[in-house]
Amino acid sequence: MLVYDYALKFLKELGGCMMEDKKIVCKDCGEEFVFTAGEQEFYKEKGFDNEPKRCKPCRDARKQNNRR
Repeated sequence: MLVYDYALKFLKELGGCMMEDKKIVCKDCGEEFVFTAGEQEFYKEKGFDNEPKRCKPCRDARKQNNRR
């Protein structure tokens, strides 16, 4: 078995393959932001099904407005 085949088998057994950074457009400001592989892994571990729809500054502003 080739090393590549072994690596693919190993990743499938872990429940998926390596994640890559994703570019997403913020629904509030329209700016593009990066949903990093690390953030995706965190979302997966926490059981979150949806990707973020807002960039960090817009999420923070929304939280601040909801606290008032």
